[in-house]
Amino acid sequence: MIMLLKTIKGYLQHKKMEKNKKKYGSVGKNVILQTTMKNISRPENIYLGDYVSLGSDLVMYATSNSRIIIGDGSIIAPRCKLITSNHNYDSKNMKSIPFDNLNLVQDIVIEEGVWIGDSVLVLPGVRIGKGAVIGGGSVVTKDIPEYAIVAGNPAKVLKYRDEYVFNELLSQKKFYRSIDWKRYGGKEFVKKDKVESR
Repeated sequence: MIMLLKTIKGYLQHKKMEKNKKKYGSVGKNVILQTTMKNISRPENIYLGDYVSLGSDLVMYATSNSRIIIGDGSIIAPRCKLITSNHNYDSKNMKSIPFDNLNLVQDIVIEEGVWIGDSVLVLPGVRIGKGAVIGGGSVVTKDIPEYAIVAGNPAKVLKYRDEYVFNELLSQKKFYRSIDWKRYGGKEFVKKDKVESR
């Protein structure tokens, strides 16, 4: 009985995810949407590439004049916020304080193979370069270079990924969601200092 209920629940979740995919501007192949539409504004202005994964409880705020573009193979962890709009709080012709009725909008572009960790805030106008890794809890206020590993508030570059390894895997389209990990034995948990010796 429990297996039957799990099967039914899985089926209903899958149907809901497929229905939600139709609301977005475009959705590539093998996209995983673990988030609901509850905190998604203007999904028709959000564009998802192939093998994109969106974690649960995301806030994605696009507007009628701004877009969110997420490239192939990018993974966004739960509880992240991507906001394309900010209040006008600092112009000579403001009409009220602390801000007025103008909303200043800019697109957010996340290039291919980006990993955004849990609870990251991405602000308007940011472009995150391909292969970048954004550490959990970071606040991204400016563009992030390709292959950069960043963290903090505001997010700062800590180091860079191996560009050659990344581009070799990218050329073969070996995105995390494109690989049948069961064939490789499923998820592994290995001490960090042991990875290079494998």
